[in-house]
Amino acid sequence: MKAIFAQATLLLSVLASSTATWSSSAGSPCESGFLDGRRIVKYVWNRTYGQDCANIWDLADAADSSADRTYVSASNWQQREFNRCARLGVADMVARYEKICLEDSSDQCMLLATNAASSIAIDFGCKPPYAAKVPESTYQANCRQVAINNCPGQLTAKLKEWCPNKTITTSKRLQLESKCGPEVNSALGI
Repeated sequence: MKAIFAQATLLLSVLASSTATWSSSAGSPCESGFLDGRRIVKYVWNRTYGQDCANIWDLADAADSSADRTYVSASNWQQREFNRCARLGVADMVARYEKICLEDSSDQCMLLATNAASSIAIDFGCKPPYAAKVPESTYQANCRQVAINNCPGQLTAKLKEWCPNKTITTSKRLQLESKCGPEVNSALGI
């Protein structure tokens, strides 16, 4: 994941540095900058991340890092406006992809919850019945919260499925459920 992030950051930087100037033939400096910022994020989302929503958690950081390096030098008001609006374009495009991946579909959120529950059950000493290996914006916060909120229910199901002969007391269940938030955060690198 870090290799993809580094690759995306480098690609964003190269792309942005090659086009981060305003030309009077391209419309207003702000409009041109906004479109340039969006174009860079769109390119990286398609080429580096392959439009895979599992990578949405890294897109904002990669885009922000690139914007920090690219849209800084400003010799006049036109370049300053281009840079300011380019950053707005970056944020706009990241928000669009976050909405697609985390709001329009809850697949990422539910998978995160299931993953956290599975990890907690395995740490508790349970094994899946098939002896599988251990699985490896506001939209992000909402999705993270959905995963945390759904984890206790997913955990109950995993414990029943993977530990059918174990007696789990109420206090033990509450102790395990309290691990849902930290486990979701850990899976996201938070």
